[in-house]
Amino acid sequence: MHTMPHTDRNVAEVVRAERYGPPADVFSFALLLLELASGITTEDRFKALGKDPNSAAFFHSSGKRLDPSLSGLQYGGSLDGADIEDLVERCWRDDPKRR
Repeated sequence: MHTMPHTDRNVAEVVRAERYGPPADVFSFALLLLELASGITTEDRFKALGKDPNSAAFFHSSGKRLDPSLSGLQYGGSLDGADIEDLVERCWRDDPKRR
């Protein structure tokens, strides 16, 4: 029996069995960045939405995205939650060439 690895950070191209490259890593990087910045795992974000965390990749492949809201967080210097939100959203673009 073949099982799919933990899918909460898989990008749409992987789920759809399409060719993929570095832009897929950029997408996954944004998920990890959001986890590090917020302290909330992707799995816990899905659970809070009442969704199965293992459906995350399918959620992403349908063009949906988690709310990257980090408003009010300040990280020191000129970096704040809005900067990270913007970066995450750019990394999550549907078109891999635009990530």
